[in-house]
Amino acid sequence: MKGMERGHFATAAQRSFRFQTLRLLVATTCCLAWLNPTRDRIADGNHLFKQGKFDEAISKYGEALVDDPDSPLLNFNMGDANYKAGKYAEAMASYSRVRGGDDDSKRTAGTAYNAANAQYRLGAAAEAEKPQDALTAYAGALAAYRRALGADPSDQDTKFNYEFVSKKIEDLKKKLEEQKQQQQQDQKDQADQQKDQQQPEQPDQKDQNQQDKEQQKSDERKKEQEQQQEQAAQNKSDEQKKAEQQQAASPEAAGGQKQDQMSPQEAAALIDTAKNDELQPDEFARQVQGATVAEPAQDW
Repeated sequence: MKGMERGHFATAAQRSFRFQTLRLLVATTCCLAWLNPTRDRIADGNHLFKQGKFDEAISKYGEALVDDPDSPLLNFNMGDANYKAGKYAEAMASYSRVRGGDDDSKRTAGTAYNAANAQYRLGAAAEAEKPQDALTAYAGALAAYRRALGADPSDQDTKFNYEFVSKKIEDLKKKLEEQKQQQQQDQKDQADQQKDQQQPEQPDQKDQNQQDKEQQKSDERKKEQEQQQEQAAQNKSDEQKKAEQQQAASPEAAGGQKQDQMSPQEAAALIDTAKNDELQPDEFARQVQGATVAEPAQDW
């Protein structure tokens, strides 16, 4: 009986102990779940990502990755935050750490798609300054798009991006080829120009140059002679004018005609007078009859 009572007593104590242990485990579990810092950091990072605070989200995801570096979810989110922040190389590194299983094609397709986009962005940034680096990045993006299509062949965005990047590669190769041909042509033109400059002057060209020089000298001599002739004519004209001026200033010129010379007007007047003084036949007969002879009235 006692034994049974001890035993009964002993059974009650065990039940009480088990109950207290269970309560403690439940409380501990609840506390641990409530105090999970990794889960809190992930939640904070996601919240910051939605707010567009990508650099701060990267910091939170980084803190969580210290405790769980192989977490596919954390690495994927870290890749997205780096991509949104424009850190494409860091995004690709994060995506490369996402391990997708064969049974998780959605994660594999999403990770490859995002990695391809990040690689394309790297190529686009390098295209102007380093086109060869851009081609390499574009080729990597195409490979990633193919992995994404392998995991999810029905994704239309992946198909579109694959064709878009393929066209970019084709256009860039064509542009580089045209630039190469232009550079070769420029080098050929430059070499031809240097060759022409180094060649001696051709005989025909030399003769032509000599003729041009002689013609120039002849023209100069002719012009000089013309100037001398004009100057001599001018001097002669000046001397003639000077002589005429001196002659005009002499006393004879000032008085008009010489006193012992008769002007044409005076000669004409004399002839007219003589005509008037000429006797008519009847007058001559009458004067003869009168025996008078007219004497000159004036000595000429």
